[in-house]
Amino acid sequence: MCRVFFSGALLIGCGASPPSASLGPRGQQEEVVVIVMTPTDAERQGGGLEVVIDANDAVSDWVSSVAFGPGGWEKNEDQSPPRYVVSFRGREGEVARYFVGTLKGEPLAYRCFGLCETWWAAPAQADGTQDPLRYRVLDDDVWHPLARQWYLSSK
Repeated sequence: MCRVFFSGALLIGCGASPPSASLGPRGQQEEVVVIVMTPTDAERQGGGLEVVIDANDAVSDWVSSVAFGPGGWEKNEDQSPPRYVVSFRGREGEVARYFVGTLKGEPLAYRCFGLCETWWAAPAQADGTQDPLRYRVLDDDVWHPLARQWYLSSK
């Protein structure tokens, strides 16, 4: 059985070597058991709710997604504010933190879970704040499976 781990970057591990670049606030290897999507203050005022993703398949989908992989980050020229803080958590607490947002700045008017917007992801710096220099725009084929798990977890 393969397990979901964090060690510098998120990965599914079956004895795999961890990537070398650290993206999250903690560098030790720890199994990710839950993902918590916490809305920013602006998004919360627009109706955004905290979502806990804890089904094994859903957690695996998020952890193994290229959205949070170690490479492929671009310089963040857009500077759109994040909508949600994505906390990858193990049994001992937060393992890694990312931020997600849309290319449109104002809060979403209705709950479309990303299927009506272009989303981006950015890693956290060691202090837990958003890395202002790195992000990636998420193609529909990357974001839609994650949005589906988010939607199913919010019920």
